[in-house]
Amino acid sequence: RVKTGGFRPGIVGKHFADDYEKTWVPGTTFVPPRKPVAEFAARLQAPFVVNADAWGTDTAPVPGEITGLQIKDGVLYHDFSDWYKGRESLGILPTGQFRLYNAQLGDTAQTALDDGVTDTFSFGPALVKDGAAVDLTSVLAEWADMSLMRPRTILGQTSTGDVLVILVEGDN
Repeated sequence: RVKTGGFRPGIVGKHFADDYEKTWVPGTTFVPPRKPVAEFAARLQAPFVVNADAWGTDTAPVPGEITGLQIKDGVLYHDFSDWYKGRESLGILPTGQFRLYNAQLGDTAQTALDDGVTDTFSFGPALVKDGAAVDLTSVLAEWADMSLMRPRTILGQTSTGDVLVILVEGDN
């Protein structure tokens, strides 16, 4: 638990490997290079770094493409994906508050931009929304790989602005 003393802008930051956004050409597939998180931590001198976006696997519509809504510093790089790992996104508002966006519930990239979202992180599935547990029955039926033991990151925020982080390491 990161006790923030309220909502704090800039407490969570988004970075692409090798500052990919500076060389990416709009209209082309969004495939940033994959880099170890330790390299990010060293470069950014961050207290901790996690991979917080879903990557397209070999079975994805575009293998290797980073999926879902990708906004960094208020600039849209990639819209929501139809692929299940790209339908939900955590948006960071200018106030430092977190907000969930879900394409299946009618949210769009424009919705997030209109809200002033500075950065997004694709993820899924949401476990808690507005303080209530989310029913995952239908989600888990579609997300076959969710039953696999994989490293996981849980990021949340309390109503007072504290940031909650749970990191689960390892494949066993």
